[in-house]
Amino acid sequence: MSFNKKLISAAVLASFVFAGNAFADEGKKSATVTFKAQLREAACDVTSTTEGDTINFGIFTLDTLQAAAVESQVGTTKDFDLVLNNCSKAADPAKVYVYADGQASSYSSKYFANKTAKSLAVQIFHGNDASTGTIEPNKDTQLTGIVKMDEGSNASIPLKANLILTQAGKDAKADILNVPVTFSVSYN
Repeated sequence: MSFNKKLISAAVLASFVFAGNAFADEGKKSATVTFKAQLREAACDVTSTTEGDTINFGIFTLDTLQAAAVESQVGTTKDFDLVLNNCSKAADPAKVYVYADGQASSYSSKYFANKTAKSLAVQIFHGNDASTGTIEPNKDTQLTGIVKMDEGSNASIPLKANLILTQAGKDAKADILNVPVTFSVSYN
């Protein structure tokens, strides 16, 4: 085989290799897999007293919120309980923590909201004061009202939720809030 034929053959072969690589990237998609786990000293199974595991704040209209300031509460506070079952060991005194796994609001990391929500968010708290008992997204929050846990026992953690306006009422846009939050409870 002459040198030119070898050169042409090599060029054709190289073009197939480069063309194959160029076409290989088209249409390929990547996958993201999230792995989650917690290793705790002790924990309980957690359920909610909320019917259907959904808290519905209702429907509000922009015209009724025109004078509302940023971070105003919209509607009424909703009460719900986390019910603890099958706690793994006794602890007295106990340091009880709630971990709330959910999407943080783009407005404030102390609130929960789906990524598309721009005017609404949810504030979750325990106790009577939202400013001191706020449960923030993806952080352990120590509960001060529970000081003893019994192995295999059942307990209830009362929580509250406020719907929060994340823009001044005059600037708010029509919005839909729909954010799941997964609670886990652990203790020393």
